[in-house]
Amino acid sequence: MPGPTLLLLTLLAPASADADKPASFGLPRDERTRLGEAPADGEKARFVPGKGLEFRSKDGRFALATSLRFGFMYSYKRDPALADDNHHNFEIRRFRMVLGGNLFGAKNKYFLQLAFAPRELDLRDGVVHGTPVYDAYLQFEQLRDLTVRIGQYRVMYTRERNIADVNPLLIDRSLANSEFNVDRDIGLDIRSDDLGGIKKLRYYAGVFLGEGRDYQKATDAGFMYVGRFDALPLGLFDDYDASDLWRLQKSPPQLRRRLRVQRPGEEGQGSARRGAGRRRQHELSQRDHRPDAQVRRVVARGRVPVAAGPAQPGLRGRRGRR
Repeated sequence: MPGPTLLLLTLLAPASADADKPASFGLPRDERTRLGEAPADGEKARFVPGKGLEFRSKDGRFALATSLRFGFMYSYKRDPALADDNHHNFEIRRFRMVLGGNLFGAKNKYFLQLAFAPRELDLRDGVVHGTPVYDAYLQFEQLRDLTVRIGQYRVMYTRERNIADVNPLLIDRSLANSEFNVDRDIGLDIRSDDLGGIKKLRYYAGVFLGEGRDYQKATDAGFMYVGRFDALPLGLFDDYDASDLWRLQKSPPQLRRRLRVQRPGEEGQGSARRGAGRRRQHELSQRDHRPDAQVRRVVARGRVPVAAGPAQPGLRGRRGRR
């Protein structure tokens, strides 16, 4: 007769993986196979510089790539207006965790990027005002000319904003990018990185909530519509790596047209919130790196192109986070 210890261990033992499942009714064809276990391929686990540690299943239906990156920034500022005119700061400027791969097939992609640096969490007076979720989206690539992406991510509007911060040309993005930036938003788009298969055309067309990232409240029923068309007459190339670490011998010319439309009736409280948030983020991003007088000049100069021209109903530039 088993003792109490053996009986307790038997009750706590996990159920067998081979235990029969309840009978099902109307199960789709091959559903058991699709939802079944997918053994990992140990030989395909590898580290890829710039992408991270990769794991794949033997049949290729599932994949996961995970990576971490962080960067430090030291800044020094001298302000004669203060009694102690020398100030400096040493901070973790970026701290990102990235997860990406595919699910239930090589053409069902997912991507998740989390940010944990104090500035990225919008930490003010010890209180966190933002979430760590920067990007979270699914992408379905079954059709070359009609790829679908849905979730929160960078809107395909300006080229400079869609160049990753690990591949910049200069130490910081331009003032024009800060002023006319659309940044991340929640929505969906259709796209093609090789329209028609001729390796010369790309397009993006999407519908977004228009409130930016980290927005979880009910808003007006309007949307933001974004369209973009790229023509590369000499062929496709990797034009979203501004640093050109591979020393490409040729840099083909390209033409782009983009448009963002928001109906004039939607320029209400949501617009005011977005504008105030972008202005604050822009000022915060500049505050710790330049003397106060210079910061005022930079912000004022950045606003001139918008304030000087006549208002254009339906079209609007926006600031965003870096």
